[in-house]
Amino acid sequence: MNGLAILIADDEPMILLNTSETLEKFGYNILKAVNGKEALDIALEKLPDLILLDWGMPVMDGMEALIKIKADPATKLIPVIIVTGQMTSAENLAAAMSAGADDLIKKPFRRSDLLDCISSALKLVG
Repeated sequence: MNGLAILIADDEPMILLNTSETLEKFGYNILKAVNGKEALDIALEKLPDLILLDWGMPVMDGMEALIKIKADPATKLIPVIIVTGQMTSAENLAAAMSAGADDLIKKPFRRSDLLDCISSALKLVG
């Protein structure tokens, strides 16, 4: 059990549930948000160790939330992985990385790929 907190922001209930259950089995403490605004509020309040941020969400999309997370001194160093099912072009990847994302993973993803992505992002912050 590692005890690290991961915020998962996704408006698709099954993805949120499945990802949460998977990561809990590996000892992560899970915080959940269903839109970008909620993710931003939780990130500022709870300061998770990592954020999985869906690109396409209502109220505030993942990119807008990412920009706000990276602009705030309290949250700017939290690794953020953008999760997307549609925004998968090289241009989208470049835009996400320019906005401050540490990585991007495409839906649907394999559990092992997600865990590798999380592990890599957490190693970057030490």
